[in-house]
Amino acid sequence: MKKPKTWTQRTRSSENKLIGKQDYQAWIGLSKNMWLWQWSDNTSVSWSSVKWESGQPNNVNASEECVRAGTEGLIADDTCSTPLFKNKYKTCAI
Repeated sequence: MKKPKTWTQRTRSSENKLIGKQDYQAWIGLSKNMWLWQWSDNTSVSWSSVKWESGQPNNVNASEECVRAGTEGLIADDTCSTPLFKNKYKTCAI
């Protein structure tokens, strides 16, 4: 039986490098409650700890209240109904 990897080990593993080349996106537990961005455990966001994509957050049509991250580590706001975990080949529910 394989020993579980820590987060650091997983992010440095060859498995993650393979996945990273496929441009996956996933929800990260950050969302907007009215005008305040919060993590899913209701803690506030340290803005120095997040890196937005260029032009983000942009709240298109005043409907983007959730945040997704791509394999490059940048985040963007998006509608909460957008189906993610996805890559350019397929969309998967998690």
